Amino acid sequence: MTKGYFAHPTLLDGCLQLVAASLMEATDLYLPVGCDSFKFFAPLPDHLFAHWQEIESNDSGCTGNLNLYSREGKLLASLAGMRYRKTTEHAIKQRLDRERSIEEWM
Repeated sequence: MTKGYFAHPTLLDGCLQLVAASLMEATDLYLPVGCDSFKFFAPLPDHLFAHWQEIESNDSGCTGNLNLYSREGKLLASLAGMRYRKTTEHAIKQRLDRERSIEEWM
């Protein structure tokens, strides 16, 4: 799956979505909105472990660090200052209803 990629986009997305899912509350959703730094120390393998460390949290979202490790415990990548913003399904649907086409998002 990851051949030809230093970090396969699907693998990275899975790590980011895992953090968002762990933050979810009854009706709130969290979306990744920013990152202070993203460092790779080695190519990412097909299987890895992700560790989220929350640094700050408030009513609008949270900030933390996401580290990616090999099965052997070697640090492969570090995403420092990851920011997630809280939203709701209703807010997302409202935004999508206002958009005319996907081209406007690009």
